Amino acid sequence: MSFDLEATGIRKAFAGVPALGGVDLVVEKGSFYALVGPSGCGKSTLLRIVGGHESPDAGRVVIGGRDVTADPPEQRPVHTVFQHYALFPHLCVEDNVAFPLRMRGTGRRERRARAAEALAMVRLDGYGRRPVATLSGGEKQRVALARALVPRPAIVLLDEPLGALDLQLRRAMQDELRDLQHRVGLTFLHVTHDQEEAFRLADRVAVLHRGLVAQQGAPRDVYRRPASRFVAAFLGVGNLLPGRPEPDGRRFRTEGGLVLETAEPRPGAAFAAVREERVLVQPERAGAPAGDLSGLVEDVVFLGATTRVSVRVGGAGALVQGVAADGAPPAKGARVTLHVDPEDVWLLPPEPA
Repeated sequence: MSFDLEATGIRKAFAGVPALGGVDLVVEKGSFYALVGPSGCGKSTLLRIVGGHESPDAGRVVIGGRDVTADPPEQRPVHTVFQHYALFPHLCVEDNVAFPLRMRGTGRRERRARAAEALAMVRLDGYGRRPVATLSGGEKQRVALARALVPRPAIVLLDEPLGALDLQLRRAMQDELRDLQHRVGLTFLHVTHDQEEAFRLADRVAVLHRGLVAQQGAPRDVYRRPASRFVAAFLGVGNLLPGRPEPDGRRFRTEGGLVLETAEPRPGAAFAAVREERVLVQPERAGAPAGDLSGLVEDVVFLGATTRVSVRVGGAGALVQGVAADGAPPAKGARVTLHVDPEDVWLLPPEPA
């Protein structure tokens, strides 16, 4: 296995306030890697350090086996695509795309040929002479991508490049971005605060929190098995219930008096995480399987594809969120049964002090 990027022990502070606290990151050659996390977690700072636009206070950056920690951006085999495109309004599409080659002294004939090649990659054949001002937001984003590809970098850095697009266009561009990465075979390092976008695009994701990597791995593994309460909450786990394991290790008793069975015991666990889409809410019925829960509906919210149901369960009133079975939502105040598979109950450690 070969790596395009190895960042080791990266630290950075601004005015004495830590932004990165010792990040290690390894990105495999030809992969699509996403950095995800809330605002202020350090993901954009890390991307800027990789691109050479910020210098780390400590640590080293190795790209393609070469230490580039002290190299300026123009001497690194990377190119960055920004959220707001950074296109030159007075230049046509072709000249915008060819600009990095012009700065390197590449001849005009080669610049035009390579710009046309890059525009074809992003499905903008024939757009070369158009003024930038006549393009739509999605077309401008593809021009910015073509400009990133034309120098033939080892790594394309993407700093929330889809953040300025509306939802429908954003999803269409996500598909195009993923398809483009597959076709060109370059390494993409993508920053986003949107975990759905990260999961949709990336081979591997790293969740950042307070300047550190809280968890990294394949999207499915991170989604299904979050490493901490923070990661679970950030990734949208609706049910994070504090409590403690029972002596048998197979059951977890919440502070609300709710007892959940788990297929994967974890001694010392402090939280049970259950995704709301894995909690099935059904009308109360006699003879429910052992382990099913009973409670009163407190709230019902229509979400389009599903209906979220909040149910007050247990003597102390634990609130559990689930989805209505068969798309038939119960009424507020109705008594219902909740089915939770032990395979879907994931236990988490205490939060660090």
